[in-house]
Amino acid sequence: MAIGNEGLSIADMDFGDFISTSGALEEPEVKKVKEPELEIETEEDEPDLLEALDKTLEQDKIEDKIESPAPADESDKTDEPFTLVLARYQLEQGILSSLDEEKLQEIIANEGESAALTYLIQNEVETNSKAIEGKLDEYSKEYADLRKAGFSGEEAGNAVFTLETLDSITEDALQDEDNEDLRRTILKENYKATTSFSESKIDRLVKRSFDINADVEDAIEALETLREAKKNGIQEQKLSRKKEQDDAQEIFNQQIRDLTKHIESLDEIVPGQKVTKQTKTKISDILTKPVKQSEEGYALNAIWNKRSENPISFDTTLAYLYLSGVFDGKWDQITKSVNTKLTNKLEEKLKTGSTSLLGGKPTIQKSHSEIARENMIGPMKHLFRD
Repeated sequence: MAIGNEGLSIADMDFGDFISTSGALEEPEVKKVKEPELEIETEEDEPDLLEALDKTLEQDKIEDKIESPAPADESDKTDEPFTLVLARYQLEQGILSSLDEEKLQEIIANEGESAALTYLIQNEVETNSKAIEGKLDEYSKEYADLRKAGFSGEEAGNAVFTLETLDSITEDALQDEDNEDLRRTILKENYKATTSFSESKIDRLVKRSFDINADVEDAIEALETLREAKKNGIQEQKLSRKKEQDDAQEIFNQQIRDLTKHIESLDEIVPGQKVTKQTKTKISDILTKPVKQSEEGYALNAIWNKRSENPISFDTTLAYLYLSGVFDGKWDQITKSVNTKLTNKLEEKLKTGSTSLLGGKPTIQKSHSEIARENMIGPMKHLFRD
């Protein structure tokens, strides 16, 4: 078989060398290889492999049972309140510092989830406040106490600064020859805090101490007296402010009692319009419950909050009502205006041929004779047509 220049084609190829006359492929001769003999180990030499494997699998099953607790029975599950579940999570995450589950569940049962959530927040704030106060130094605590007692920030700051400054002065500082002005200040302030002497007399007493070289000894003694006087003065102010707060609270409570009594006694405000129990409750809430805080820090009820939105419009409306006499129980101007509008509308309807305030043509009532006449004439009309 030769390959020409045109190349090799399938028709030119002779497959006789590859295919036998029977058409079947000749099977190649396969040589048999002798398999090596395996040595079987007896039980005396080594434990049975399958038995060891079974023991291993059994041990794994036991360990899996220990590491993976059995799922809880569905029947044991209870629908716990959302707030309780949330509180536990927050405790785990460190958001809550403590949790009284019994107290929380009691609030949920008696007051509901919302009240329980409020309790959680307030309790945490109170706990943190106490923790912060425990870390404060005595001057910061004193400042916080003064603010609670009703002192302004400036007043509390000045008082605490005075105490801290006096406590920082040492005997060594007063004995220093260069601190003559400090000794003079301590002597003068002590006289002012402990006596009712005039300014001129205080100056003479201080000068005498320096003239007789007793200024150091007098200043050391005056420092202790001055510290005690300032502390006592601050405590007296705190008690005074506390009494003022208590008196103001009692006045406020009495006003609330008087207001509640007045609202409960109301039968009408606008003549002819009864005041329902529900309306009385709403009036009480509007007047007594704070809804917002002013920029100055004062609590505003719904009335004053409304005024803060547009004081000019609010005061103008109030002035109009005052002129109308409603605050003196005279509603005739207001009610007269309403009645006049209704009268004018009725007159207009009458002029247009309608007696209905809701519109539409009036219905004219016919007499029985007119109805009978129409019933008799009606069927005869077709007889007289052109």
